[in-house]
Amino acid sequence: MIPKMLYLVALPWLLLSFGCGASADDPQLERQSYAAQGEGKGEKAAVLPQVDCVTTAVPWPRGVRYVDGKLYALSRGIHRSAGGPQASIEDMGGSIFEIDPSLAEPAIKGAVPSLALQQNAKVLAAPDPKVVRLWDRRMPATLDRQTDRPYCMLLYDRESQSFFICAYSGIDLGQSPGFRKNASDAVHRYDLRSQSWHVVEQHDPSVVPMAEFGENVSSIYYPHHDPAKNPPPHGLVNGPCGGIIVGRYLYVGSNDNTALAQYDLAAIRKDPNAGPPPGRFIFEGNKGYAEVEVKGQGLTKIMGTCAFAVNEGFLYVAFRTTSQILRFPLREDGGLEHPLVAEKIAQFSRYVHGKGGSADIYDMCFGPDGLLYVSPGYDGAIYRFRPDPKRVWDSTKAAYQPFIDLEPLLGTKKSGNICFDDKGHLYVCSGQDLTPDSKIRGVIYRVRAR
Repeated sequence: MIPKMLYLVALPWLLLSFGCGASADDPQLERQSYAAQGEGKGEKAAVLPQVDCVTTAVPWPRGVRYVDGKLYALSRGIHRSAGGPQASIEDMGGSIFEIDPSLAEPAIKGAVPSLALQQNAKVLAAPDPKVVRLWDRRMPATLDRQTDRPYCMLLYDRESQSFFICAYSGIDLGQSPGFRKNASDAVHRYDLRSQSWHVVEQHDPSVVPMAEFGENVSSIYYPHHDPAKNPPPHGLVNGPCGGIIVGRYLYVGSNDNTALAQYDLAAIRKDPNAGPPPGRFIFEGNKGYAEVEVKGQGLTKIMGTCAFAVNEGFLYVAFRTTSQILRFPLREDGGLEHPLVAEKIAQFSRYVHGKGGSADIYDMCFGPDGLLYVSPGYDGAIYRFRPDPKRVWDSTKAAYQPFIDLEPLLGTKKSGNICFDDKGHLYVCSGQDLTPDSKIRGVIYRVRAR
């Protein structure tokens, strides 16, 4: 049973226009592009799926999950592009919201939603300052390196009745380089049984010399102690930005030290007040990259562990910088088979030093159709395909069109976190700025099942 909600928030809302495109029937892609592609091409038009707005009441939604008829989203707080955390703005960073998906309305150009939609979010859990070390501009500068900021990922473990979130942050500076990353990276959980927050993983920033703080923090300081000689938390993850629960294990990926960390949830499932679980590296790259064995390719460089999915005995892992998607075979208990050997499933555009270009994969999940849906942040598109290691899917090839392109449809150049409900509807988070006179952004859309 989800506990009684605490309070409401409301944000203004606006919808943009939609278009439709053509379908294709490649057996691997099984795609349908819904981007506006013009008329008179002699192609049979695809039927545009119904797109709804579900809510605008979650500031910067950066994690979404459907549980027992309810939709839950994590507010990440104000993004750097909007000026970063500010004492004058209540951005609800780190709050988990409950949303009623039955209140959704069809998206119509220029339409303003009902008041019910504007208020369609209740705070399930606001962050506990004893656990989640939030930062705002009222804090002394001497403390700013010790804070974290709920950033992304929202997972739910039914056995422990716990939500899990990733947290890491940086400070917006008034001088060059303009941004400085902190070293207080963490994973937290909110337990519905005790209605309380708990640390799962947390890095000790005091091990990092002040002179070492910059746009990045060296991964040589992760973990912050010897895990074999000390109790958790160990501070394994530098830039945690995604995870998944499989069997008895929580897997967390971190961008900055290319780590995949595994945590045993057995104690947490028995005791809501259990301490941080034991954790270990599956792989990590404190030199800036890691290497794993890939069938047919040998030892392969990977950078920026970021997103996960699971299906039919495989753990799918995406990498933000090198932009591959690999899959690893799983044991029945959710552990990974060893020796660790991956299969390459997909390739998106890679990061090129000095030029950028990374696909910036935010999230991925399997749909009820058995296809893998991938949400990269670089072009506002969501792709889908049937994984086949014998035929690696490549987004850089013109034939591989997106399933749905959010830029012409919704006006946003970045897709966000995604999930499906039990009816096959696809939910999409966006940090879209729909109200020019407001500093708050955020909308959750729904693409109805066909």
